[in-house]
Amino acid sequence: MVRATAIASLGAVMVLSAGMKWTATLVSQGGSSVVGTVTVEQLQPASMAMQDSMKSTMPAMASTRATISITGSKTGASHAWHIHTGTCAAIGAIVTKSADYPNISVGSDGAGTATANLMGSVGNSPLIVAVHKGGAETETVACGSLRSSATP
Repeated sequence: MVRATAIASLGAVMVLSAGMKWTATLVSQGGSSVVGTVTVEQLQPASMAMQDSMKSTMPAMASTRATISITGSKTGASHAWHIHTGTCAAIGAIVTKSADYPNISVGSDGAGTATANLMGSVGNSPLIVAVHKGGAETETVACGSLRSSATP
């Protein structure tokens, strides 16, 4: 398995506490064999220390961490993935921006994992996670609806 991580931030160091959690089970789409799981956690920062040049502390924005794991792909494949508004039947806009999500790089076992750290919260709209065929936003090979639950 190959793991990728990206951080989309504002150049700040954050102290975080737990918030809401969403999960999705990804089912294959369009005849693919790709399946997987996603966990999305809203992180509530207690405070944010700004860069040295700013020499101040200010209230922090919420951030969200999304972790995806897939299996059933081809060795060496690269898959784009995103949280979207909408449903798997009618995929809407990407939550934040496409560049915030690192591609999933697939290992020799057909599995891959990626993590995106996003500024802001995902909100309460109907949301899905879509895995695309290649490293760009092409056809969807796996999709699942995010379901929320409070974390202890």
